[in-house]
Amino acid sequence: MINKPKNKKLIFSLIIMVLVLISVTGITLEKKNVYSAASDNVSGWAWSETIGWISFNCTDRGVCGTSNYGVKINADGTFSGYAWSENIGWIDFAPSGPYPAAPNYSAKFDFETGEINGWARALAYGDGWDGWILLGKETGGWANQIRLNTGNKEFYGWAWGSDVVGWISFNCADRGVCGTSDYKVITGINFSPSVSCNDTETWNYCSDSRNPTISWNYSDP
Repeated sequence: MINKPKNKKLIFSLIIMVLVLISVTGITLEKKNVYSAASDNVSGWAWSETIGWISFNCTDRGVCGTSNYGVKINADGTFSGYAWSENIGWIDFAPSGPYPAAPNYSAKFDFETGEINGWARALAYGDGWDGWILLGKETGGWANQIRLNTGNKEFYGWAWGSDVVGWISFNCADRGVCGTSDYKVITGINFSPSVSCNDTETWNYCSDSRNPTISWNYSDP
């Protein structure tokens, strides 16, 4: 025989207390996906003739209150976060492998060369499409692959996303349409200044040993 609760009023009171606790503390049973952090430093728009616009930050669309997403370049050059396309959904800039081909890593910025190599991936892939988007290769890539100008902090070049996405332009300058469609992907990184030698790549010194001097080139984008 199953024993039934004897004190229904007590059980009812406990249910009310739990509901009040949820209301006061903001606890929720709803599962939510978090796509970005407050420190995202990439924003703007890229363009594909196949899928249209790709937004790199919720601030571009003014929807951060309801859909907080963005892309970030980390201190080691790796990317994290998500971009958004109305046609293919979320694009992950730190997807896990295995990767379809070289290079064997997700999107990464090279602070010395300015190149961006590696892979991003659309999460809504399927129907024969694997979702991979190639930003660039260290070797054997294409001349106008994705790169970042540390001076004006703009991205340039093209990524490739197979037949579903095709070529993705990161700057209107690459298509020569800035007069009619002024779009670009940019970063808010404060790049560190750099010091280099002159054209001979050696430290200069005066031939007069009594007055030695040295010189260098200083650059702070």
